[in-house]
Amino acid sequence: MDPVVVKWADQGPDSAATGVAFRAFAEEVEEKTDGKVTFEYYWSAALLPGAEFLSGVGSGVADMAPLPPVYNPQELPVTNWAAALNTSAEDTFPYDLLQRAATTSDLFEDSTIQAEFEKNNLKVITINPNPSYNLACKEPIESLASLQGRKVRAAGNLWIQEAEALGMVPVNLPTAELYEGLQRGVVDCVLIGAGSMSDYGVFDVASHFVPLNASSPFVATVMNLDMWNSFSPELQDVFLEAGVNFMSNLVAADLEKYSTVFGDGGPGKDVTWYDAPDVREALAAYQNERIAGLAQAEGAPANAQEVLSAQEQSGAHWKEVLDGLDIPVAEDNADSIKKAWMTARDMDVTPFFENFAKRQ
Repeated sequence: MDPVVVKWADQGPDSAATGVAFRAFAEEVEEKTDGKVTFEYYWSAALLPGAEFLSGVGSGVADMAPLPPVYNPQELPVTNWAAALNTSAEDTFPYDLLQRAATTSDLFEDSTIQAEFEKNNLKVITINPNPSYNLACKEPIESLASLQGRKVRAAGNLWIQEAEALGMVPVNLPTAELYEGLQRGVVDCVLIGAGSMSDYGVFDVASHFVPLNASSPFVATVMNLDMWNSFSPELQDVFLEAGVNFMSNLVAADLEKYSTVFGDGGPGKDVTWYDAPDVREALAAYQNERIAGLAQAEGAPANAQEVLSAQEQSGAHWKEVLDGLDIPVAEDNADSIKKAWMTARDMDVTPFFENFAKRQ
């Protein structure tokens, strides 16, 4: 085969979980192709901002990128409609992360969703498992009442709606401006993953924390469809196999991140944790209501009920798989979750992804 150079664009740094996992992905592809496929890396939005990943990869400015569909509701309406299902996983750690990884991957097998990406000249190589979003504030989070009227950074309809369900005032703020926005009082709180809170210095100015099971973002690692179609079936298989390992490596990187952030000497070691059960209950009640009405929601596809039934079956299947593995599960309270995160790097999730790979 002729040499191939794949340009990878990412809005995060190479030290973030996605960056760590993608480097392993690239190394696997390079090794299996004897160096005929190589990669160029563009980190921290050096080539494209996240909002331009869809058009940029589709046009070939970049060849691959981790695409959050929330940036493109017009181009990916069904995918964005389905994003609400990312809260339908079990809400106990690490089931929330592992089960969601598998059910989201199953969801992206839907022909309507695949057609949306193909229409934009994109091929989904794999999905990026993401932990649930959490809440960090500058002031204590004693109860649901204490959150009323606070300004919170929430980007995307899912999180805007969840913030409003908690009585908060959502503010759209670029990820790169989280630290400054908190420092200047543009926002009082941030709704995002705990690892990202550490990456962007949130805990330096907002050290009050609740481990919410807020929606996690749909992110798909996509490739320019023209490049994909130029590959032989054998090379396509190399990329898809590396995609399964990418998912496993990304989860492992997230687990490592939890331990690094909240372990001894980590940037989150002095964070004050709150159980705030009425906050988590209010969020769960809203999420359940949203999912119950999803088949009739705006943007629902013609096969909405079929998609929902398939996701329910997928969730039950992967929960059964998890139940059969020796993976410790945290209790549903802040203290238990904190202890589980501090030792998360010791968790072996390989057996789960070995099961997942068999479905391919």
